[in-house]
Order: sequence, then structure tokens, then C-alpha cells
Amino acid sequence: MHVYDRLERFDDAIGWDEFIMGINLKRRNALRDVHGHVLEVCGGTGRNLPYYRPGQVTQLTLSDASRTMLDAAREKQLHEYPRLKAEFKNWDSQQLPVADNTYDTVVDTFGLCSVPDPVKALREMERVAKPGAPIILLQHGRSRHGWLNTALDKTAEDHAQKWGCWWNREITDIVREAGLHVESCDTSLLDTTYLIRARKPLPAAPCSNRAGSGDTDQRDV
Repeated sequence: MHVYDRLERFDDAIGWDEFIMGINLKRRNALRDVHGHVLEVCGGTGRNLPYYRPGQVTQLTLSDASRTMLDAAREKQLHEYPRLKAEFKNWDSQQLPVADNTYDTVVDTFGLCSVPDPVKALREMERVAKPGAPIILLQHGRSRHGWLNTALDKTAEDHAQKWGCWWNREITDIVREAGLHVESCDTSLLDTTYLIRARKPLPAAPCSNRAGSGDTDQRDV
């Protein structure tokens, strides 16, 4: 059984903590410009649903490895956000059953802490994004403060067993290893919370020869 399938009343359990830490505002800020056909991986119970704008988002595909959480997200969308066109998929973010270059925007909020191979998950996100598409990541992980990292490390295993979340992962190293093209990275909450805006690179344009150069060979960069 997936660890999240065992969690009852997940939204109630974390809702107050997120409010106190301003996570709701961070979600709103992260998703303000998402548009088109959006893929959200590790979508959980749909805590981002209030921040998708139906006028900008033509289709939302919300995926998660937990059927229980996915069912909660589906019910939430049906009763609270019926104007948002959405579908719900029980997918593993490390192996998305989707063709390359499918989505206009890819979103993951607080998901890299819960997947076994976050680098593989990020590479999958980039694969299914269209060329030039934004990849929005709102994550938590290690801080630049040693004392805080010591506390995170001491409690990481117990926290993961209860919540399925390894909150001491090095987010910047994971993103760097995945090879994402990062446009901006902002941190908050003692540098434990990261808002990363990346983008899938556009294909390289072919070289063109100047007229009269005498060189007729053309190659892709």
C-alpha cells in the first residue's frame, strides 16, 4: 500500500501548518502564469486546484501514485471547482505513460521529497513538456543553515515513515543532476522552501550558410 493511502484527512492534518507558513500564498504565486494543457505530477489531494485559472488552463491533467489521494482530488474538483476542466491519472511520475512534447506547462509542488528517484521524475517532466514550456517546482528540502539541516537529518526517517516525505533532500543538486534549464530559484522559510522556474529548451536551429561563402554543407547545432 502506498504510504499516502494510509493517511486519513490529509488536508486537515497539514492545512493549518501550510496556512501558518504561508504555503497557500506560495502556491498561488507559483501557479499564477500556468497556461494551456497543464500536467501536475504528485498532485495529491488537489491542494493546487484553487489556484488554476480556468481562463488560462484549458485542460489540467492531475496525476498521482496514490489512488486514495487522487480520488480526494477528483471529488474536490467536482464539487468545488467545476469550471476547471480536469482529468485524474494514477501515474508514477518516474515513468509517465505520455508521449514526448505533450504539455504546455508542467507543475510539481512538494513532490520531489516523496518519489524514490527525483532525478528520474524531473527528466520525465522535461520529456513530456513541449519545447519552451515552463516547468514549475515548489519544493522543500535542505537549508543553507547547518544547524537546521542537522535537525532535518535527525528526524528525516521518522518523518518519511509517517508522511512519505524525505524533507532533507538537496533540491538544488537534484535539479542540477536532472539537467533542467533553470530560469530562477527563490528560497524562503530559512531557505528550506524553493520556488524554481525552469523551462524546456527549444530545439537548436540549424546553421545557415551565408550566400557566397562557397560552403554548401549544413549541419544541426
